Amino acid sequence: GTGNWKHMLNSNNKHQFNLIDTLKVSESKRFYVIFNTTELGNFTNTVLVGYDNVTLANSTNVTEVIGIEVNETVKNETVDQIVKRDISNATGNPLVILLLGLFVCVVARRFKN
Repeated sequence: GTGNWKHMLNSNNKHQFNLIDTLKVSESKRFYVIFNTTELGNFTNTVLVGYDNVTLANSTNVTEVIGIEVNETVKNETVDQIVKRDISNATGNPLVILLLGLFVCVVARRFKN
């Protein structure tokens, strides 16, 4: 797991994160560092790992932030005309024709007999 961390500035005015949880034997915690740069250049980040002010390990990362040209997309703001179509309700004609057809069939059957 990632654990619960407390953020503070140490005596050197550097960011420090302390694990609040107690680690058990053979247990480990993860700590993700994501940087959001606001300017171009080379940046060095150092992470120290330890306990009771004793450094056990460290890792240094040098990141070069370069300028990337971003092409802005052109928005097409064409407004399409909406054509209104009147839709009339269906009439009762198909029902009348169906009933008339059934009536003719019944009458024709009676005359046949």
